[in-house]
Amino acid sequence: MNKSTSDVLKSPCFFSRNSGDLQELPRCCMLFESLIKKVVKKFSKQSECVDVESIPFNDNVNATTVKKVSKFEFSYRERMDLNSNRLTKSLDELSKQKDFQNMLRFNNISNVEYVASVQTIRHGVASKKLTSSPVTKVKTLVTIDIQPVFIRPKDPNGNVQKREFYAQSNLGVYYSTNKCCDVFKEFAQMSVPKDWENYVCTDVSDKILPWKGNKAILKVWSTLAFIYADERRLNNLTIAKNFTSNVRKGLNSTGVLLKNSFRGIKTKASVTHI
Repeated sequence: MNKSTSDVLKSPCFFSRNSGDLQELPRCCMLFESLIKKVVKKFSKQSECVDVESIPFNDNVNATTVKKVSKFEFSYRERMDLNSNRLTKSLDELSKQKDFQNMLRFNNISNVEYVASVQTIRHGVASKKLTSSPVTKVKTLVTIDIQPVFIRPKDPNGNVQKREFYAQSNLGVYYSTNKCCDVFKEFAQMSVPKDWENYVCTDVSDKILPWKGNKAILKVWSTLAFIYADERRLNNLTIAKNFTSNVRKGLNSTGVLLKNSFRGIKTKASVTHI
């Protein structure tokens, strides 16, 4: 890892007080604490938020893009009627507030993706081990980080369309989308166990590179993430290999990659227990 990437991974996050003074935070996840508390109301206990991992996407002379994965946990004393999809939608809506957007820009945060899950746990469930300790529920986060490359035409002014892709539904119907990661949804879902609890994909960044004539190269950095409700012993190298193999097969069996003028891809997978 070179110096520029290392510096970005270690860079702190800052919160602006009402007085205008800046407070350096010990963990970047703390930037989102007040927002998340507005959604998960009346909780009995909150575990300290954790920055699970930081992954550099690209490193060049001008900038390094880093994806951070953070975790919040809230517990309730009684059963609550909570819906993970509604929680995620509420967080997305609150994130559009002007003050919050200003905070993101100040910390050079270009995109935020929320994944919420709800679980009911019976207290004191005995472990099958020789101890009488309660079982701690562990979830598994699988991320597939991809760097696909496409050929794109230039318009008369030399501009390149970066946010127009074609994806394929489960019924085989093509549809237009502004998310590159949607193109690879089927290949990702074929590469991991099917019983995930939540799935989300996000485009982290993109870059236009010169090619030839009136065409250019579009390079995109995207993440496809799966959350499982239990602890899984999965091999990240096998997942990455399966994904790459599925994409290669897709060049022959489906037209979605050719329809997007796809030219190649780099893949990295990771498995984290949260």
